Amino acid sequence: MSSFIIVLMLLAFGVADARLPQVGDHVVIEVATGFYEGSITDIGDGLICLNLIGEGTQGDSRKDIDICIGVGSIFELTWI
Repeated sequence: MSSFIIVLMLLAFGVADARLPQVGDHVVIEVATGFYEGSITDIGDGLICLNLIGEGTQGDSRKDIDICIGVGSIFELTWI
């Protein structure tokens, strides 16, 4: 029983360290068709908007382009 309590405490501490993305964060976002790298310019209405600075999907070079990605299509978001 005590090991169960210890596991619950460890899980609670891990959740407290979770962080939400914020405007200005430099991130890589993976979606089904590829990935996008850039700085977050806006968050709202189920969208995260980025100013792209790296390679886009399918190897296309996409520099200085603003896009918005639906949060439901994001597989992974990584801070850089």
